Amino acid sequence: MSELKPLLVPAELRDALAEEAAAEGVSVETSAARAIEHHIEAAKTRRFFEERAREADPEWLLRFLSRPGGEPPAPGDEVPPGYKPHR
Repeated sequence: MSELKPLLVPAELRDALAEEAAAEGVSVETSAARAIEHHIEAAKTRRFFEERAREADPEWLLRFLSRPGGEPPAPGDEVPPGYKPHR
């Protein structure tokens, strides 16, 4: 891996980062690291779902959703007694 060099950031972005860091009570470096981490995780998540979408078979899904009847829950798939939805 190559050595990282200081990042050049436009003044308005640097100022906004400093304001955000102050509001959170953390250093500018910590705030920047968190922002970068969030961006990387969002990119990974987007790629994950894009890959799954490429593997999807919409025709199969439509056939599955429009099938008559269906099957009852298999043993062990029942809703537990006293279950309450989280809504």
